[in-house]
Parts: sequence; C-alpha cells; structure tokens
Amino acid sequence: MEACLAANAAIPSGAITRARICHIERRNRRVYVGHGAEFPELVGFRLRVHLQISLRRSEFARAVVCRAPFINVTVGKAAESGTRFPFLSNAGRKVMTNVSAIVENELCPLLQDTKTPDDVRYYKSEDGNAQGSIVIRAGKDSSKIDFVLESWLHATLPSGALDIAMFVVMLGPETDAPHFLFEFIESGSSLVVFLDHLPRKDLVLDTDYQQRFYEAPGLDEIRKLFEEAPNSKPYISPALFVRSILSPTAVLYKLSAGTQVDGGGLEEQIETVVYPGSQKMTEAWIESFLTRGSSGCNVEDTLKRDNQIKTFGFEVDLSANLPRLFGQNIADRVVEAFKTGGRIKV
Repeated sequence: MEACLAANAAIPSGAITRARICHIERRNRRVYVGHGAEFPELVGFRLRVHLQISLRRSEFARAVVCRAPFINVTVGKAAESGTRFPFLSNAGRKVMTNVSAIVENELCPLLQDTKTPDDVRYYKSEDGNAQGSIVIRAGKDSSKIDFVLESWLHATLPSGALDIAMFVVMLGPETDAPHFLFEFIESGSSLVVFLDHLPRKDLVLDTDYQQRFYEAPGLDEIRKLFEEAPNSKPYISPALFVRSILSPTAVLYKLSAGTQVDGGGLEEQIETVVYPGSQKMTEAWIESFLTRGSSGCNVEDTLKRDNQIKTFGFEVDLSANLPRLFGQNIADRVVEAFKTGGRIKV
C-alpha cells in the first residue's frame, strides 16, 4: 500500500507514516467523506481517492494520488462487509454518517485505530432475526478522550423491524466538557431521537457549568427545533437512571409520519428536522470540547461519575437486552469488548 501510494504521488515510500482517506470522487462528484462507510451503488466503478498522507517530517493535507488517480473499489452490500448503519432508512443513514463524520474529522488525531474484535464489529443471532455491530476507538490519551463508540442493531420482531443506531463520545478527566450521546431508533412509521451533551457535574451546585455548556451554546434553541416539529412529542425513557443523567436541554422526542396536509412523511421529518438539528447539536459539542472545557475539575469525582454512566447507562443495558436477541455468549462477548474498549475498571 505504501509503495503504491509513493509511486503514484512521487513520494519516497519510506517517508510515509500514515495514509487516511479524506474523500472519494466519482465523475468529479464527491461521494464519500470520513472513513469506514461503504456504498453499494459504487460497486465496480472507477473512483478517484483523495488522501491525507502523513510524512516523517511534514504533512500534505488532501494530497491527490495524481499520476494514477483511479482505483477499482468493490463495495459489498451485506452487513458483514462493515457497511455503516446498513438497515437504516436512506435519510436516517445520512443523519448518522453526517454526525459521525463531523466528530471524526475533529477527533481523528486523538484516537487510536479500533481494536474491536471482528466478532463484535459484526454479530448475528442463530435464527438470523437480529444483527448488530459495535466499533470502539479508544483515545490515544485517556485523560482527554476515553473512547468513541459507534453501533447499530437490526431486529425483526413480531411487531415489525426495529433499527437502533448510536454514536457516543466519552471524554477523559482532563476536561470537564460534557460527553456526547446520539441514539436514533426507527420502528415502523415512528422515530425516537435521543441527543444530549451529558453533564459531568451537578448543574444545581455548579451554575457556571450550566451557563458555559448549555446556555452559552444555545442548546435549548436547538432542542426547540424538535419540540416544535410536526408530529413530535416528548419521549420519556423507562429507565430512571437514564433520565437522571440527562441535561435540561436533552433532545428526547418521538417523531411520527404525517400526511401531506400535516407535515409530510417520516423521511421528510428526518431531512428537515433531525438532520439539521443533529448537525447543530454536534457542532456545538465540538466547540464546547475544544474551547469551553476546563482542567480544573475534581478528577476523582469526575471519574466516579463517568464510570457510573458507563456501567449503568451502557454496560447494564447491554447485559440486560442483548441476551434476549442474540443469546448469552454473544452478549458476554460484546459487553467484554465494551469494558476493554471503554477502559471500565472491573
């Protein structure tokens, strides 16, 4: 791979330390941003790949492999191939890939390559009625970023298909900036959106924290986009612990398909409400992480709170729900990968 890149870009092969895809073009049209996504409609076509190549002494941003610019890419259609969010609606997939691309473009230099086992990056129930994937990337410095988690789950239930996609960023104790949580649940003609900057401190005791991370970024105005959307109503999580860790500006709404008269279908709701709203909330989180975080927090208290969120907000939920769909062996494997990738002390 390095030798091929060096020959195409006229760069000595020994100088290359890393090559990362920035975007892909087909017929001068950008079709891909970020990394890891796959597009079945591009199977067999010749594509121009733009790379970010890191050299030993310098870095060329978006260096173009110009002397032999095209490569043949075969893109698989099956979920086993690693496709991101393969069972979501087209509009839903665009939302999730957009959010993940925004975060990854900012955090990529701070993250390790994933060490998630292959049998956790894709797993399937024995009866074939449920499939899932979890990919975890740990931070290079756990004091800044603990881990980034991306997951999807597809299940065929008696009531119909259920699709859950999630993107989470858990930060380290060096910053008091909130964690990032986005969950997107499609079921029939309805959708639940769960989007929040999870607070690291008690907002009643620390009013400055509330002002810095929730009032100053205008998060409540973003929340109102969902509140005021047609066919939208608040969604109340059945888990009391989950409700206890949310911020006052959390987006937790259920959107339903409408008619031509009262607001259009669910795809339109996703395109006109969820896509712009989730992008604004994600960009606000990036700004808070980069500019508003403080290192003067009580590390011991922060770690204790973070581990409670990871244990009861994620691990317990996985342990309780995965066995019903996938069996105990797969559930144990997934939970263990989460513990390792998320650095939970066990």
